[in-house]
Amino acid sequence: MQTGWRSRLGIGLLIYSCVGYGVAALVPFMGFSGTVTVIFIGGISLSCEIAFIASIALLGKPFIEMLKAKCKAWFAWRQPAAPARLISRRRHVIGITMLILSCLPYFIAEFMLIFDHTQPHHIRFIIGILLASDAMFVTSLFILGEKFWERLKKLFEWPGADTTSA
Repeated sequence: MQTGWRSRLGIGLLIYSCVGYGVAALVPFMGFSGTVTVIFIGGISLSCEIAFIASIALLGKPFIEMLKAKCKAWFAWRQPAAPARLISRRRHVIGITMLILSCLPYFIAEFMLIFDHTQPHHIRFIIGILLASDAMFVTSLFILGEKFWERLKKLFEWPGADTTSA
């Protein structure tokens, strides 16, 4: 693996995206008001997701494949990693649906805050749906598979001199 600025920044963003969820779990215990707690957790969760996607774009496919292989080796108990295969249309639809629906709880949380639902049981509900949304986002990326990673990476590639700029 190369050790340029892109890989260092990508690893830093990947670490931030993982550590940020731990920080978000500690925010409710810091004694802030309910509204401030939800705003902090929402902001941290959103920035973690953005950092995760940016780290994928910066690190590239070889690093992600290496990381995925290490995770599989850790959980698979020494079973060889299966070669990448195409996913079914149903799996693709489920993954895209989960990816899109993972954004919905942020709007629900905003509306609850706008309409002043800041009692403790509302705050616990908001935190729960935000954490479930983050889990759904990460799960959807794994459901969509390796080919989706490749297409996602192409979103962040500069087309260069091959195309004419408008």
